[in-house]
Amino acid sequence: MINAAHLVKIWRQENMVSSDGLAETKELPAVSYEDEKGIYGRLVQVDGPKHGSLQSCGVFQPGRKVTTNCFDKGQLYYSLHGVQTYLSRLGIKTQKILTSNANGPFPIRAHANATSALNAWYSPQSKDLTFGTAGDMSKGEDQWHLASDNDVSVHEFGHLILDHINPMLGKTHYGEGRAIHEGFGDALAALYHNDAEMSEDFAVAMGRTPNKEDGLRNLNNDLTIEQVSTEEHDRGQVYSAFFWSLKKYLSDQNGPFKLSERAAADLCVKILFNHASMYQSSSPKPKDFVFAVLLGIDGLASEDLLGVDINALKSTVTWEAARRKLIKPDDKIDQGEYAESFEEIRHLFSKKTRFQPFHSTSFIGGTREIHQQKYITANGVEVDVVGKGLIVNKDAKGSVLSISLKDVWRPKSGNVDETISIPPSEAMRFAGMDAGKRMNEAQSWMNALYASPPENSFELYQQFEMDKIIAQTALQNLTGPGFGSPKLNLVLIPESGNLHYEIKVGMGIYYVNARTGDVIFKKDVFVN
Repeated sequence: MINAAHLVKIWRQENMVSSDGLAETKELPAVSYEDEKGIYGRLVQVDGPKHGSLQSCGVFQPGRKVTTNCFDKGQLYYSLHGVQTYLSRLGIKTQKILTSNANGPFPIRAHANATSALNAWYSPQSKDLTFGTAGDMSKGEDQWHLASDNDVSVHEFGHLILDHINPMLGKTHYGEGRAIHEGFGDALAALYHNDAEMSEDFAVAMGRTPNKEDGLRNLNNDLTIEQVSTEEHDRGQVYSAFFWSLKKYLSDQNGPFKLSERAAADLCVKILFNHASMYQSSSPKPKDFVFAVLLGIDGLASEDLLGVDINALKSTVTWEAARRKLIKPDDKIDQGEYAESFEEIRHLFSKKTRFQPFHSTSFIGGTREIHQQKYITANGVEVDVVGKGLIVNKDAKGSVLSISLKDVWRPKSGNVDETISIPPSEAMRFAGMDAGKRMNEAQSWMNALYASPPENSFELYQQFEMDKIIAQTALQNLTGPGFGSPKLNLVLIPESGNLHYEIKVGMGIYYVNARTGDVIFKKDVFVN
């Protein structure tokens, strides 16, 4: 039975431009209740500025081509619910992934129009999604609501689900993790919508005339890893385009597979998700990405869910990887140090180190476990070794397939200075000083860009605006009234050989050297 109270306008395609500005009436599925601030269901909870009744909700604000709050929330809810339903049909158990390390159901929490920033992001600390309104810095008004673009919402959902599958990916100081994260989000959105153009609506915010061939990024490209920069979104284009090219090979009616467009996209989504569990390091190299894809294919084949010739598919994968310079012809992409059982690594369990189960998630064909490495100080205090541990892959019956030792740190006598000269209160103060400095620097750059914008001012302004938000949020949590004291943990950064205070605040992590007071800052957010 249709619930008239939950009928809303939804874009015909993924966003305003691809839909030619046309929307159609749909029923929001599985809504538990709605109030003036949000829409709440079992799989999705969306909030934002007050809105009127969904039944009387218009698409655009009067006299403007900017969407309304109620439309944005309905669109965001429909998009986030739809992608989860789609993945479930493919056998990808999103709710199990999201609740594997939590108690009870885990609905996706999303905040529509919650900031004036020209950005959207996923926060690993709060586990929620935030969408901006692209406020015009000269007029002080919104230009385009990112919550209304399904490419953006599915991309951000991609960050969230990947973080739950593989929480170490993109968290270390090294490797391709953050670029792979960006590629994952774009690939999921493009394959789900079967459209290589990402977020055509972005042209509005960039001052260009919108058209269906001018998006934020396009997956139908031939970029190699040598042609992109180290910036994560730029670099991520290679990883996302890899999956789009794979889809084209699978759907080529003159090729060996001859799948339909939809079937090819669906198989690529299965490979995309299965590969996410197969990384043998938290700091992967490009060839580790390829190895993960091949292992993901093996997992699908073990459950008879591949549907195509595995050898032909693997040959296609390695050919495409070589074409994009992700591997070299002589690369041994399964290179690394492994053990077949815990008995083989007992020599690593010394008086100074041990491993503690930290995270477990299932994939098609098995499960993946992360065992966090702990360092034991002379006083008997156990501290996390940042970015280090064991990665264990098991088959569907629970038998160990492999234990990767790539991220294991081997302590040597005298290579750790356990001196603690800085008290926790001082560490918090140093972190606050660093946050304040970063906020002021970001604001100065924004002012300079506004006064004399260069050719690439859009990308730069977006970057510094986000830097300011991250620093401002940290500063509020560190020094602002009513925020309470952030949690402070003692950890070991093995590269420095020093103990550090780890302070997680909002969208950043501050590591304060317990001996010297020096501060290392790391972003803990994935932006659009």
